[in-house]
Amino acid sequence: MSTETVKPTTEIAAFDDYLRYGTDEERPKGASSRRAYCWTLERFLRFLDGREPAPELGKLFMKHLEEQGNSPTSINRHIWALKSYFRFRIEGKGLTVEEQRSKEFRIRGLTTKKHQPRFLNDKEWAKLLDTATQPVYDPELSSYGRLRAKMELALLMAYCGGGLRCNEAVNLELDDVFDEGFLRVTRKGAKEGYVPIEDEVLRVIKDWVSAKSPNGRFVFPGKSEDSPMAPRTAQTIIKNLCRLAGLPDAHVHSLRHTAGYQLRKGGAPIEDVQDFLGHENIQTTRVYDHILSDELRRRLPKRFPSTRQGRLDWQ
Repeated sequence: MSTETVKPTTEIAAFDDYLRYGTDEERPKGASSRRAYCWTLERFLRFLDGREPAPELGKLFMKHLEEQGNSPTSINRHIWALKSYFRFRIEGKGLTVEEQRSKEFRIRGLTTKKHQPRFLNDKEWAKLLDTATQPVYDPELSSYGRLRAKMELALLMAYCGGGLRCNEAVNLELDDVFDEGFLRVTRKGAKEGYVPIEDEVLRVIKDWVSAKSPNGRFVFPGKSEDSPMAPRTAQTIIKNLCRLAGLPDAHVHSLRHTAGYQLRKGGAPIEDVQDFLGHENIQTTRVYDHILSDELRRRLPKRFPSTRQGRLDWQ
């Protein structure tokens, strides 16, 4: 492909289609992943300034991002995006294995610190749930205030009761809520899944649905009834509820982690938790076993005294 044919708008649109439908080498990507990958490509093409895309220039682009102060986590996301982009560029070209290897973007991701996921313990979850529930039954609130409170409570229950990702909840349509106690969600990679929810979670969601405007197809509509709530709006709603509950460090994904933690703590097999959360790799789910192990370590009584400085110290 010559430099004259690499027109940013056309290239980005073609790359988006490639990500949407996937290939044998590239699994399909959801809308949020495609936006992120295309944003990386847009930045990369601006960096090239008319030069032919090449793996070596991709490495220079990563160095440029690092010099700009991007975090290792952010740079790794750009690396994954460019790996997909260079696979897109050689797709269907009939290249030999050796030719393909020379045109692939081969670079290792940066080492990042592993953080234990933030989840809510039982007391924190009870406090957050109480914070979201009280306004629903507050007689001093206006009818609009109580209606909004129902929406916020339903959103909270969808995230924790269904263990949903941010986009999975806001993209729920009315037909995705089943009276039998299931939510139909679009997982990563545009895969469809069914999530079982408890009766109380279903009741709260349906209570909101029956109270809101009957127009539109989304459970949580956005600025217009025919569009879903923006993910950033949902994040802000949950963040504000957490702040009011005295949990300023909690966020939307904390609720998903809380769902996984609660299920494992309650004795659910790890394979069931994996299915519930929609994890492709069970190693992702095993983080909840690490959380339980840490909790057990803190609860166990101290059995061995300190032997530092040649003396025993049980303090």
